[in-house]
Amino acid sequence: PGGDKIIGSGLEQIALQNADVATTFASISDQLQQIIDRQITPKLPK
Repeated sequence: PGGDKIIGSGLEQIALQNADVATTFASISDQLQQIIDRQITPKLPK
């Protein structure tokens, strides 16, 4: 949930603000992992 917004914002930073690609994708990855850890993993069968 919300991953599309995070990815879109990251791509926008790269395209419009010339943000560093590696740094931006690392940030995207970290944010998505936090969502997975908080919202998805607890709902998976153990």
